[in-house]
Amino acid sequence: MPDELYAELEHDIYEAAVVPERWPQLMERLADISHCAGGLLMCANERGTHWVSTEEFRTATERFFNEG
Repeated sequence: MPDELYAELEHDIYEAAVVPERWPQLMERLADISHCAGGLLMCANERGTHWVSTEEFRTATERFFNEG
């Protein structure tokens, strides 16, 4: 992978950390690069469980967290 792509991804990751709505699109790009079906990012703490996923995983992820 070219260095320019790594630099672009790094920039996008930092941007998504500040603008969380950008995570699904970024995860779709990462899934494409790594030849994966999609992605899920989850955080659990004392305030609860929070997650974001690619569109391909959204229904299954909602079901997992809502139904256990």
